[in-house]
Amino acid sequence: MSSLLQAVDRPLPAGLSSLRRRAAEAVRNKGLPSTRDEAWRFTSLKAVTGIPFESVPNAAAPKVKSQPGVTIEITSGKDLPLEVGTLATVEHFAALNAALFTEVTVVRVDPGVVVLEPIVLARVFAATNSPTVTYPRTLVVVGEGATATIVESYSSENGAALLVDAVTEVVLGSRAQLHHTRWARPHRRAFHIGRLAVRIAEGARYGSTVVALGGALNRLELAAELVGPRAHAGLDGVYLSGEGDHIDHQIRVLHTAPKATSRQRYRGLLHGHGVAVFDGTIVVARTGAGTDAHQENRNILLSENASVHTKPHLRIDTDDVKCSHGATVGALDEDQLFYLRTRGIDRAAGEAILAHAFAESILEDVPDETVRETLRRLVSEHLP
Repeated sequence: MSSLLQAVDRPLPAGLSSLRRRAAEAVRNKGLPSTRDEAWRFTSLKAVTGIPFESVPNAAAPKVKSQPGVTIEITSGKDLPLEVGTLATVEHFAALNAALFTEVTVVRVDPGVVVLEPIVLARVFAATNSPTVTYPRTLVVVGEGATATIVESYSSENGAALLVDAVTEVVLGSRAQLHHTRWARPHRRAFHIGRLAVRIAEGARYGSTVVALGGALNRLELAAELVGPRAHAGLDGVYLSGEGDHIDHQIRVLHTAPKATSRQRYRGLLHGHGVAVFDGTIVVARTGAGTDAHQENRNILLSENASVHTKPHLRIDTDDVKCSHGATVGALDEDQLFYLRTRGIDRAAGEAILAHAFAESILEDVPDETVRETLRRLVSEHLP
């Protein structure tokens, strides 16, 4: 049995919440996914399940600066806010997190407040001498009519194998606005598996910029549900996969309210033997008349050995919608490279310029200048 499953096979302590008991039972009954599961078809967990991980509680609690109108607290696994566990599906690694987390970082933005500075939740995992696993969990609640920016980051120092099983739940009240930047940069022997679940109320606007930078496994499962009329979700992402990296994005946008809109734009840059997976789904329920939803995934292969598996698709159960999806995989434009070379720029420098421009088409829309420059630096450092 995997060391990850052994942790929930022991007797559960008294006083545990119903969420954690339900999650533990889900792990016991279903275990961890395999390549026979459609959502894990191109992502094997053999390397993960074969490592004897030891759980490290509170391995990297974020340091957060207080701001007017923002309440931040850390609660234990026994004293949970009502919203915890109501968004993220209790299955597989999200169930493992729900069964074993020791605390929740809770961020609440008061109704009507405009938060001027980004709320930064930075987790940096120190190097260890033995394989470790940790279960960070975050809840963000943005009140009615409030406006805020959240920066959530995960990075790890080189060391023994590390598994970060992270779950974040985001609740937007009516007419709230939130831009959420999330980046993960695990080291070469680290595995990052995240679940991000978002609920968007009437007239609210949620924007996300996801940046994934390498890692033995760097996977994010993002589920956004638009539950109120005229709600909006703008989901952007950039991922860079190089030698020995495997990056996987599973994106699901559910339209259950009328006249809501969503946009997905994900860009991938792959080099060496890098591997990437993109699986995006737009679901329009019967109650989602007037939906306007679009999805695109574009990838550039910077080497012959890189590979990407992309599968955007739609599920529509009503009429009166405008929906589209598409994906591309290709190399850098030779005509553009030739133009740069006629201007005295060698091929390597020309490829770097075009690769940066490809990522910049996403990063330029990050609203906060400081956050935008940080992302540009991270992407530049990870490009070959």
